[in-house]
Amino acid sequence: MRMAKLGKLLSAKWWIGPPPGPVAAVRFRRAVRWQQRVLASFEKADRECRSRGIAPRVECPVCGHRGWAFHPYGGRPLDPVMRYDAVCPGCGAVERHRLMKLALDEAGLESWSGPLLHFAPEPHLAKILQGVGGVDYSTADLYMPGVDHQVDIQNLPFDDGSWAYIVCSHVLEHVPDDERSLAELRRVLRPGGILVLCVPCVPFYEEPRATVTFEPGSPLRSLLGHHRTYGLDFVDRVGKHFDVENRSAEHRPVEEVLRHGLMMWHVVSDMLLVCR
Repeated sequence: MRMAKLGKLLSAKWWIGPPPGPVAAVRFRRAVRWQQRVLASFEKADRECRSRGIAPRVECPVCGHRGWAFHPYGGRPLDPVMRYDAVCPGCGAVERHRLMKLALDEAGLESWSGPLLHFAPEPHLAKILQGVGGVDYSTADLYMPGVDHQVDIQNLPFDDGSWAYIVCSHVLEHVPDDERSLAELRRVLRPGGILVLCVPCVPFYEEPRATVTFEPGSPLRSLLGHHRTYGLDFVDRVGKHFDVENRSAEHRPVEEVLRHGLMMWHVVSDMLLVCR
């Protein structure tokens, strides 16, 4: 999809909420039906490949599922860009969950021992982290019900060096002051500890390394609650507080990216940093 067309979709009023009229409602239903047909075709192709003994093309590092393809996601008004190879049919994990699992394994997850704080816990990752025997697992969020610590990441109530490990995925883009949040994460992470940090990233603008801040009332801020979209300069922003290792899909072998379905293949990607 061309960027001009995508920009038109993002600025359209019907993209922000329910369809405002009968014409938009018809388009919405057509988009949903089209998405269902695409999903059905992927499921059929997967079954046929299995029945013919064709070797699996993809493998999910979260659940171990192997198959012909991951299922698509999107292609409807609230998510207009179809992402192929997105959803694992075995566990429902999407690209960032699989990327996080690989990065956690590479950071020695199975040997971790000590208190771990998981911000905005996602079920796919929570199950993995809870299964590590040496980890004292806790969750945190400002609004999510049922977490262990109802806290603001910009002003954490924990003592300095309280946590040996912190996992924080798709949180900082929702925070008004991300610099203060990074400073707080640095403060509560004990020396030698590990922070695994993931944010959505758009790696190209007129200034390709620049993070873009959304004005109040903009479509993305209104709909998704994003205060900004990060650019490639996110590495430098985090580097002010941590020693950073970039474990994003762009820094991995192409064969690994394709096998595990690690990239969304459209305007947004995931930047994953392992910080110490």
